[in-house]
Amino acid sequence: MAAARAGCDLIVKEKRGVIGATQTSPMVIELVRRMQDTQVFLRMAAIELRRIAEEAPEIAAELRHIAQKVEAEAGDLARRDTE
Repeated sequence: MAAARAGCDLIVKEKRGVIGATQTSPMVIELVRRMQDTQVFLRMAAIELRRIAEEAPEIAAELRHIAQKVEAEAGDLARRDTE
């Protein structure tokens, strides 16, 4: 995840023109799209973990904890996308 975050920082900087590019490269556009897809996937995974937790009380606490971590990661990606 650290490599993805570093790449996201570069994407944000390039999107803002910090790198000095006059156009956003196709590679950057693709990375932004993939980052957004990852955010959606993580949020859906958190929802599914919580659904499973409702059906499996013996592991519910652990599943909810994992869901919270997954959702936090999605939030981190979303915040980096808006920086």
